[in-house]
Amino acid sequence: MSDSAKFVSTGADGKEVELHIFKYILAVMILKGKEFDTKSLELVRVLLQDMELFADLVVSAHADE
Repeated sequence: MSDSAKFVSTGADGKEVELHIFKYILAVMILKGKEFDTKSLELVRVLLQDMELFADLVVSAHADE
């Protein structure tokens, strides 16, 4: 069983919703329109990597207690 998950849904209007859950303690929801460009995708990718790292730090800090 994984401790993180990603859910994606696309509406009839072409907009996409992504829900990322990291370590079951942090969730990030992203709404992407049709005009979402590659620069924006890269910024979101970096944000998600940072959030995953933050969730790992929170879990390890509590595990050390």
